[in-house]
Amino acid sequence: MELSGKMTRRCAFHFLAVALAGTVSTFSGKALTSVPDPLPADIEKLYDAGQYRQAADALQTQVERSPQDAALYFWLGRSLYELRDFSHAISNFERAVALDPNRSVYHDWLGRACGSKADENSHSNMAAAMDLARRTHREFESAARLDSTNIQAQRDLISFMANAPPNLGGGEEHARKQIEALSAVAPVEAELALADLYATKKKYPQAGEEYQKILESAPNRIAVYLEVADYYRDRKDPEHMEQAVEAAAKIDSSDRRLSYYRGVVLVLEKKALPAT
Repeated sequence: MELSGKMTRRCAFHFLAVALAGTVSTFSGKALTSVPDPLPADIEKLYDAGQYRQAADALQTQVERSPQDAALYFWLGRSLYELRDFSHAISNFERAVALDPNRSVYHDWLGRACGSKADENSHSNMAAAMDLARRTHREFESAARLDSTNIQAQRDLISFMANAPPNLGGGEEHARKQIEALSAVAPVEAELALADLYATKKKYPQAGEEYQKILESAPNRIAVYLEVADYYRDRKDPEHMEQAVEAAAKIDSSDRRLSYYRGVVLVLEKKALPAT
């Protein structure tokens, strides 16, 4: 009986993993995001190449030389996050926030790290996981409050609210209010957030209607179309997925991601992939 109860709570806690996976991997507003200070050029090359351990080591050296530089702690946290070392990522994001408490993007990534650690803890320490989940909510709220133009933070907060239970700050009504706030800053992102909310609540006809409205509005950012394509991929709908992908190609036909999406369309259609 005890084991069954733990398993039930663990499964119920899966919302955080779902929420964070959605915001990190499909967010379409990169160009609109609150931008942190840049990395040193040599470390940026390591980070962009996915060499996160080497980037973390180099950043640790930089931090020791410049212990009051909030941006170095932030990027060290980002590198550690990519390495799934969430505990140390949290401590470095905390240091960045302590040094520069009004930087929205620092709070947003601290929230992400807390959420990922909460999901990790849900397998062994539910009390700690719940505390971290509440902190995730607070950090996302702080990020959105500090900079209403940080679209990534607003999308993170909306996704959290859409997925989380009410006792952790979630709920459809809360998500809708935040979507209204987002619509004043970035209408297309608000439409995407609403469509994603419908999908999260398994209201697929309404989600499909919203995504079609977005396609018909012909936005000028390729990432918007790819987020729509992700929805149709997950729904195993190759016809509408291809519609989104080809619309994306009109924005930038050289984007390397198009090959992946076109390949997925062929797989869903049970057609052979082109020879390479």
